[in-house]
Amino acid sequence: MNQEFVAGRFEYRSLAEVGAPAGQIFPLLCPVRESEWIPGWEYQLVFSHSGLAEKDCVFLTRQAGEAPTVWVNSLHDPQELKVEYIRITPGIRVVRLRIELTPLPAGSTRMVFGFAHTALGEAGNREVDRLNAENGREFEQLGQRLATLLERFFRHDPVLE
Repeated sequence: MNQEFVAGRFEYRSLAEVGAPAGQIFPLLCPVRESEWIPGWEYQLVFSHSGLAEKDCVFLTRQAGEAPTVWVNSLHDPQELKVEYIRITPGIRVVRLRIELTPLPAGSTRMVFGFAHTALGEAGNREVDRLNAENGREFEQLGQRLATLLERFFRHDPVLE
C-alpha cells in the first residue's frame, strides 16, 4: 500500500419528496425490490437470510470497466425508516449511502439521501475532484431520479429510462 496516498472525500445530502407513504416506500429500498421500479437494475444477491434487504445483507453490482462493487446493508431500521448501504469498488471508492424517510401530511414522504464518497486510489481521487467541481450535481440528480421513479411506480405509470 502506498503510504503517500491521501484519500479524498466528498459528502452530500439531497432531499426529495415522494407522493406515497413512507411505510410503502421503505420495503422498496432493497436490492431485490429495486428491480420493480428502477429500469435496468441488475444485482447479484450474495447473502440474505430473508432473501430481501436486511442488516448485513450483501450483494454485488457491476459497472463497465470496473471490478464488481460490493454492497453491504449496514443499517436497516423499518421502525425509524432508515437504511444505509456501504458500497466498495476495490481500488476506486467506498460510498456510504444513507436514506432516511419522514412521513409528511397527506401520505407523502420526505426522502433524505446522504452520500459520503471516499477515494481508495488515484482514480477515486479524480472522482472526488470531479464531484467537488460539480458541487454534488450528480448526487442531487440521483436523488431526484430515484424520487421520480418511485412516483411513477406508485402511480402505476410505465417505468421509463
